[in-house]
Amino acid sequence: MLAPEEHLAGQPGPERADREDARVEQRLAAAWAKVLGIPQDQIGRHDHFFDRGGSSLSAVKLAIKLDRAVSLKDLTLHPVLADMAALIDGKAEQDGKSEESAPRLAS
Repeated sequence: MLAPEEHLAGQPGPERADREDARVEQRLAAAWAKVLGIPQDQIGRHDHFFDRGGSSLSAVKLAIKLDRAVSLKDLTLHPVLADMAALIDGKAEQDGKSEESAPRLAS
């Protein structure tokens, strides 16, 4: 394992990556809370969207709320919050987007 200072230039260290993952998960949980009508603090990273009351209609609403950062197919294939957040984060990295230009997850 590399020491933090040995990471390649431009590559986040594990601590920074964990913080970024947590931020994406928090914003995603906020979007779930609005769409599902439940308090954000009752949504965990291992929660399943459809087990928490999600339906096909709420999945469409979530995709819209996420500015279509995920498709309905993505939502059905990755219904667990942490997995969905990783998918969104991976898409942002693939597109070469910075955090500032990544899809806005919640307002």
